[in-house]
Amino acid sequence: MPNGWRWRPFHKLSSWRPASTSPLFLPCKSTKRQQWTTTNYCLLILAAIFALQGLPYQSLLAFITAIVGSVLLLLMQSHLARSRIRLDKLEKTYFDEDELRAIGLNDKEITALRDGKRHYLAQYLRGWEFLIVLIGVVWVGAFIVSYIAVVAL
Repeated sequence: MPNGWRWRPFHKLSSWRPASTSPLFLPCKSTKRQQWTTTNYCLLILAAIFALQGLPYQSLLAFITAIVGSVLLLLMQSHLARSRIRLDKLEKTYFDEDELRAIGLNDKEITALRDGKRHYLAQYLRGWEFLIVLIGVVWVGAFIVSYIAVVAL
């Protein structure tokens, strides 16, 4: 072993916590970014469908884009829930109450974490209001493209 190095349990490494846990938050950050990117690409596809006015089945293509985009966004939300559950397990196992307060959890959240009351559905519905907006934007775009395609006939 290197000089000055000694083994310590993970929960005693509070000064190393930011370096050791930051990779654990990357899946959440990456998934949120992917949700925004997916929404933007869906809107770009809808804009391309709109630009090609004479395209056969223009309305159908718009709705297929909205369906596929919505399914992808929901799958990403599921991945985000699983990542948050893994983080909860790590926080419950390795951090004491003072450290949990230091990273921003309040007493109610710490109690829920310790009691294990957070389950998959609660994590899946976390941030749902933003997901509804993203899905809504895609569907409104699809309705606008299909309405203009029908009116243009």
